[in-house]
Amino acid sequence: MRLNKVQCNLLQKAYHSNVASINLGKKGTISSNWKTIINALDLSDWVYQNSLNLDFAKREELYQLSKDILGLDLNLDLHSSDRKLASQKAGDDKLAGIKPNDNFLLSKQLHHGSAPSLLFYSSDQLATRCPIDSLNLSLLDAVIVVENLLAFDAIEQFKLPTLPSNTLVVYRGDAQHSPKAVKTLINKLPSSVMLIAFTDFDPAGFLIAINTGHQIHALMPKLSPELIKQASSAAKRADFIKQYKQTEALDKNNEQLGGWLKHWNENKKIATSISQELMLNQNAKLELVAL
Repeated sequence: MRLNKVQCNLLQKAYHSNVASINLGKKGTISSNWKTIINALDLSDWVYQNSLNLDFAKREELYQLSKDILGLDLNLDLHSSDRKLASQKAGDDKLAGIKPNDNFLLSKQLHHGSAPSLLFYSSDQLATRCPIDSLNLSLLDAVIVVENLLAFDAIEQFKLPTLPSNTLVVYRGDAQHSPKAVKTLINKLPSSVMLIAFTDFDPAGFLIAINTGHQIHALMPKLSPELIKQASSAAKRADFIKQYKQTEALDKNNEQLGGWLKHWNENKKIATSISQELMLNQNAKLELVAL
């Protein structure tokens, strides 16, 4: 039988406590998690009312029972950030404090002719799910964090401005691709690396860009009459209206927008959402704007 993370935490906390009796629930009851632990380790004889007897002798016995029956070593960190290590310690990699995707990025290199390869492939049609530690961050000049998967896949097809030679493109993440990995990468980047956000041109996109990191740039569309016309459908205007909470947040803290304030005011003026997909379909020119 295996315990979940909450139950393992309870068991380890009880083992390392300095009290001879552990309260097992509220108002004279025993919690469902403690019932599971008691059943798993056959501790019913240790229970009096809603307390667990855990004197010194029982504490040593609990350690051995946990190790023999559950494979849990209560003296070790059961929630290691290393899934392999958690599996070795507790017989269950699901107890690790990190998910399988949390150290892996969906990334590709933006190609600029003869720029040296940061990864092991050279085709601009390929992306890789790679561990962060496999990247040579010292070679990087810039990182683009892309909001939508379609835009990430088609990044070379956008009308991009001139960008630094060694630019890595990463997908911001979703349920399948961990956003945590992107945050980890950003925290590891040398200060010399330019950080660039590429999002939809709408209130939610502005907030995503602001929260991507410090001293950030953004790729934003140049608003031609044709692009505005194509973005003026009822559905896209409705998308903009639905983001009223984001609009309120941006207006309340517009001092954070810095060099983006002009573009935010333009977005409010046209009152519509310009998606990355529309930017691609309309071959919209993108410009690099510092925060």
